[in-house]
Amino acid sequence: MNNQDEFDPQALSLRIRTIIKTVGSAEKFANAAGISCGVLKNYTSCQADPTRKKLIAMANAGGVSVGWLATGKASQEPMPTNRQLLILDGAKKAQLISDLFVAVVEGEKDLNGVIREIQTIAELLAPSPS
Repeated sequence: MNNQDEFDPQALSLRIRTIIKTVGSAEKFANAAGISCGVLKNYTSCQADPTRKKLIAMANAGGVSVGWLATGKASQEPMPTNRQLLILDGAKKAQLISDLFVAVVEGEKDLNGVIREIQTIAELLAPSPS
């Protein structure tokens, strides 16, 4: 298989547009991924290919695996990240908090690590100083 088969810009564009529909808007997705709406439009119109760093940021913001976003071949399973929490509704946020609690109780996550995650989330959600 050649690189062209593995990285089809039109297929990538379709996967990005699928994430945008899930998130609710291109602006919301671009903000969560830390990219401009113009750059996102370049990706969805096949005018440019994302760098590895931006591909990872978009996957994290969209709650999908990098492999799925890049190739469509890996699992699309969501991978919650701190930045992704900016676009989740209340019920999903509550479920993530519950999951974190269970992970700590069952010893799957370190409490200090969870505290750091929560601090990062709080910083992301805090209003910007004017």
